[in-house]
Amino acid sequence: MLTDGQYFRLTAKILDLGYAYLSSFPLPKIAERFLEEVTLETKETTSASVLDGHEIVYVARVQTRRIMSVSLGIGSRLPAFCASISSLA
Repeated sequence: MLTDGQYFRLTAKILDLGYAYLSSFPLPKIAERFLEEVTLETKETTSASVLDGHEIVYVARVQTRRIMSVSLGIGSRLPAFCASISSLA
């Protein structure tokens, strides 16, 4: 949360507190439709994220069915330098 001394502004870090905020955010629903199409065509997991400082925060994700997969949920954070994703910043 950021403040200018008078007002407060939420940042992506608030997502750590729960999924409720994210589920009301329209970006994941819009991105998910596109990600589903890409996943069907490429047969690969697709994700959308936002950049928060030096980290990415996953806001939408469509996984493929595989024997082994990486389980990263909505709201998961990774250091931006080691994630192979383009941010929706």
